[in-house]
Amino acid sequence: MSELFALVVDDDPALGHLFATVLREVGITTETLTDGTQTLTKMAERVPDLVTLDLQMPRTSGVDILREIRADERFFNTRVMVITASSQTSYNPDIQELADLVLLKPVTFEQVSNFAGRLLHMAKTSKATNPLINEQEAIPQSPSKS
Repeated sequence: MSELFALVVDDDPALGHLFATVLREVGITTETLTDGTQTLTKMAERVPDLVTLDLQMPRTSGVDILREIRADERFFNTRVMVITASSQTSYNPDIQELADLVLLKPVTFEQVSNFAGRLLHMAKTSKATNPLINEQEAIPQSPSKS
Protein backbone atom coordinates (compact mmCIF):
# COMPACT_ATOMS: atom_id res chain seq x y z
CA MET A 1 0.00 0.00 0.00
CA SER A 2 1.32 3.45 -0.84
CA GLU A 3 2.00 6.06 1.79
CA LEU A 4 -0.73 8.64 2.40
CA PHE A 5 0.25 12.17 1.42
CA ALA A 6 -1.29 15.49 2.48
CA LEU A 7 -0.69 19.06 1.41
CA VAL A 8 -1.09 21.50 4.28
CA VAL A 9 -1.92 24.89 2.77
CA ASP A 10 -2.01 27.89 5.10
CA ASP A 11 -0.40 31.33 4.81
CA ASP A 12 0.32 31.26 8.58
CA PRO A 13 3.48 29.13 8.94
CA ALA A 14 2.77 28.38 12.63
CA LEU A 15 -0.70 26.99 11.86
CA GLY A 16 0.61 25.07 8.86
CA HIS A 17 3.26 23.50 11.08
CA LEU A 18 0.63 22.60 13.69
CA PHE A 19 -1.68 20.97 11.12
CA ALA A 20 1.26 19.08 9.55
CA THR A 21 2.33 17.81 12.99
CA VAL A 22 -1.19 16.51 13.67
CA LEU A 23 -1.29 14.68 10.34
CA ARG A 24 2.18 13.18 10.78
CA GLU A 25 1.12 11.85 14.18
CA VAL A 26 -1.64 9.83 12.47
CA GLY A 27 0.82 8.47 9.91
CA ILE A 28 0.37 10.84 6.98
CA THR A 29 3.33 12.29 5.10
CA THR A 30 2.93 16.05 4.70
CA GLU A 31 4.24 19.02 2.83
CA THR A 32 3.41 22.51 4.05
CA LEU A 33 2.87 25.39 1.62
CA THR A 34 2.19 29.06 2.38
CA ASP A 35 1.32 30.31 -1.09
CA GLY A 36 -1.55 29.42 -3.41
CA THR A 37 0.53 29.42 -6.58
CA GLN A 38 3.10 27.09 -4.98
CA THR A 39 0.22 24.79 -4.10
CA LEU A 40 -0.97 24.52 -7.70
CA THR A 41 2.59 23.80 -8.83
CA LYS A 42 3.01 21.05 -6.22
CA MET A 43 -0.34 19.51 -7.14
CA ALA A 44 0.83 19.27 -10.76
CA GLU A 45 3.77 17.17 -9.51
CA ARG A 46 1.99 14.92 -7.02
CA VAL A 47 -1.67 14.13 -6.34
CA PRO A 48 -2.39 14.39 -2.59
CA ASP A 49 -4.75 12.12 -0.68
CA LEU A 50 -5.74 15.04 1.54
CA VAL A 51 -5.48 18.83 1.37
CA THR A 52 -5.99 21.05 4.40
CA LEU A 53 -6.79 24.40 2.86
CA ASP A 54 -7.01 27.94 4.17
CA LEU A 55 -9.19 30.06 1.91
CA GLN A 56 -7.32 33.35 2.43
CA MET A 57 -4.08 32.63 0.56
CA PRO A 58 -1.63 34.94 -1.23
CA ARG A 59 -1.33 34.97 -5.05
CA THR A 60 -3.91 32.22 -5.70
CA SER A 61 -6.86 32.04 -3.32
CA GLY A 62 -7.91 28.90 -1.50
CA VAL A 63 -11.26 29.12 -3.29
CA ASP A 64 -9.48 28.98 -6.66
CA ILE A 65 -7.37 26.03 -5.47
CA LEU A 66 -10.51 24.23 -4.32
CA ARG A 67 -12.19 24.81 -7.69
CA GLU A 68 -9.07 23.54 -9.49
CA ILE A 69 -9.06 20.36 -7.40
CA ARG A 70 -12.70 19.63 -8.16
CA ALA A 71 -12.36 20.44 -11.88
CA ASP A 72 -9.47 18.02 -12.46
CA GLU A 73 -10.28 14.30 -12.59
CA ARG A 74 -6.79 13.43 -11.29
CA PHE A 75 -8.02 14.64 -7.89
CA PHE A 76 -11.19 12.51 -7.85
CA ASN A 77 -10.10 10.80 -4.61
CA THR A 78 -8.44 13.82 -3.01
CA ARG A 79 -10.23 14.90 0.16
CA VAL A 80 -10.28 18.61 1.03
CA MET A 81 -10.59 19.92 4.56
CA VAL A 82 -11.09 23.69 4.45
CA ILE A 83 -9.80 25.30 7.65
CA THR A 84 -10.54 29.01 7.64
CA ALA A 85 -11.16 31.98 9.92
CA SER A 86 -13.61 33.47 7.42
CA SER A 87 -17.10 32.58 8.60
CA GLN A 88 -18.71 34.39 5.64
CA THR A 89 -16.69 32.43 3.11
CA SER A 90 -17.09 29.12 4.94
CA TYR A 91 -20.89 29.35 4.70
CA ASN A 92 -20.75 30.04 0.96
CA PRO A 93 -22.82 27.28 -0.72
CA ASP A 94 -20.10 26.78 -3.36
CA ILE A 95 -17.49 26.12 -0.67
CA GLN A 96 -19.83 23.79 1.20
CA GLU A 97 -20.49 21.89 -2.04
CA LEU A 98 -16.84 21.60 -3.12
CA ALA A 99 -15.13 20.87 0.21
CA ASP A 100 -15.41 17.54 2.00
CA LEU A 101 -15.34 19.39 5.32
CA VAL A 102 -15.25 23.02 6.48
CA LEU A 103 -13.83 23.91 9.89
CA LEU A 104 -13.76 27.42 11.34
CA LYS A 105 -10.58 28.55 13.12
CA PRO A 106 -9.67 28.17 15.85
CA VAL A 107 -9.64 24.39 15.61
CA THR A 108 -8.23 21.86 18.03
CA PHE A 109 -5.53 19.29 17.48
CA GLU A 110 -8.15 16.57 18.01
CA GLN A 111 -10.57 18.02 15.43
CA VAL A 112 -7.94 18.00 12.70
CA SER A 113 -6.76 14.51 13.64
CA ASN A 114 -10.25 13.00 13.83
CA PHE A 115 -11.54 14.59 10.66
CA ALA A 116 -8.38 13.76 8.70
CA GLY A 117 -8.80 10.11 9.66
CA ARG A 118 -12.43 10.11 8.58
CA LEU A 119 -11.76 11.85 5.27
CA LEU A 120 -8.92 9.50 4.40
CA HIS A 121 -11.07 6.50 5.22
CA MET A 122 -13.62 7.93 2.78
CA ALA A 123 -10.86 8.33 0.19
CA LYS A 124 -9.80 4.70 0.53
CA THR A 125 -13.33 3.35 0.22
CA SER A 126 -14.28 5.63 -2.68
CA LYS A 127 -11.47 4.30 -4.87
CA ALA A 128 -13.61 1.26 -5.47
CA THR A 129 -16.32 3.49 -6.94
CA ASN A 130 -14.05 5.74 -8.98
CA PRO A 131 -15.11 5.40 -12.63
CA LEU A 132 -11.56 6.35 -13.67
CA ILE A 133 -10.11 3.18 -12.10
CA ASN A 134 -10.26 0.00 -14.11
CA GLU A 135 -12.99 -2.21 -12.65
CA GLN A 136 -10.65 -5.14 -12.28
CA GLU A 137 -8.13 -3.02 -10.37
CA ALA A 138 -10.74 -1.57 -8.03
CA ILE A 139 -12.67 -4.70 -7.16
CA PRO A 140 -10.75 -7.77 -6.07
CA GLN A 141 -11.78 -10.73 -8.17
CA SER A 142 -12.64 -13.94 -6.40
CA PRO A 143 -11.12 -17.09 -7.82
CA SER A 144 -13.39 -18.74 -10.36
CA LYS A 145 -14.95 -22.02 -9.35
CA SER A 146 -14.64 -24.71 -11.95
